Amino acid sequence: MKKIIYGALIVSAIGTSIYSCKKELNNSVENDRIEYRLDKITEVQISAENNVSLKNESDLDEEKLNLQLIQLTNATKELIKDYHFNKLILKLAKESNTETVYLSELLVKGPEFYNAINSKLAIEKLSIELITQNMTHRPILPNSEFPETAQIEAYEPAILVPNVEIANKHLQAVISPNIESDYNEEDCIVAWYYDQSGSQKETIINEKTALETTNPIFIFNHAIPKAKMDKIGVFVDKIKKAHPNDETAVKTTTFFESREIQIKNGYGYESGLAKPKSEYCFTGCHVIQNSPPANFLYPDNFVKIREFTKSEVQNSTVVSVPTWHADNYLPYAGHKVYWNTFERDWNRSPISLGEGIIWTQNWVLYGKARYSSDWYSWIPNTTNIHETPFDWFGWTPSISYDNWKSLYKLYKVN
Repeated sequence: MKKIIYGALIVSAIGTSIYSCKKELNNSVENDRIEYRLDKITEVQISAENNVSLKNESDLDEEKLNLQLIQLTNATKELIKDYHFNKLILKLAKESNTETVYLSELLVKGPEFYNAINSKLAIEKLSIELITQNMTHRPILPNSEFPETAQIEAYEPAILVPNVEIANKHLQAVISPNIESDYNEEDCIVAWYYDQSGSQKETIINEKTALETTNPIFIFNHAIPKAKMDKIGVFVDKIKKAHPNDETAVKTTTFFESREIQIKNGYGYESGLAKPKSEYCFTGCHVIQNSPPANFLYPDNFVKIREFTKSEVQNSTVVSVPTWHADNYLPYAGHKVYWNTFERDWNRSPISLGEGIIWTQNWVLYGKARYSSDWYSWIPNTTNIHETPFDWFGWTPSISYDNWKSLYKLYKVN
């Protein structure tokens, strides 16, 4: 998570009027009252000590994106007083299979809400469309040998709902502009909510709170283009329905793990003053393709290898830590493991980390990260040619994956 520091966050209120958005209930009776109660959320006042800021002088595009998320949240926040808005966002987030709702979806699914947001933005001579056109980011430190690493990243405004599976649509929602903070040495984000009198309150929430509370958590984000996100959502849905038959996989006591991990200078560590850390993660897709259709094992297996401090990265420290790779499955002909490593940010929507086709079926690697360039091992459009060469272990105890961003060593363990 990138923590960007230069002072206290200054947030201007946009009044306390409630949007008059109504939904037809098809002559059925529905309890549309909101219960104003916080579940496992503690109010924390925003202050300079919380190390919160909108700026990052080393990345002007990040400053722009932060401002855009503030503008969108300010224009949307009063809608969380509307039960029907909250209900729609939760519904769309669950249907997406990526916890992500694009504002463009509201144009069709909730036009009154879309128009209400645009009406607020118009006061600042903005619109959802205008912000979307300018929601771009230039990668930091691209590699000149690989022109694709210098391509401008395009994003679209979206709302992430990390607790969509447990959120209670009748409880008051909490909304966040996704401005990051380091509080008690934890990665947190600024969040706003309203009390029963209509007064705006503020707090800071971390990943644990966001995943345990039943208050709907709406986090604004610049997400990868919807067409790319839909590919991830379709794959996740397919895996949920397919129920891979793990019991038939041949198992052995042999497995594989990484012991040496390094993030190289200039990559990975977060900017900021409050002990920033990088969260290096592994994601893998184990494919069995003995006969069509292919079976996918562990398609959603994210392993947090460790957090690297800024000093460790600057000193090019190599850290030995065990982690999952192929687990207990015998890598024989017909078995493949595709994988990548990335900088994880719990408060962001998934990015694509690679994809391919086995027996006419698509597989996709993904992980929650701020930017589509926040990968460490493989350029995502090349992941499909980098399956693990398990046969190499017949003559070597380890395989080293070394590029300009990171080092990753894989060992065979008996």
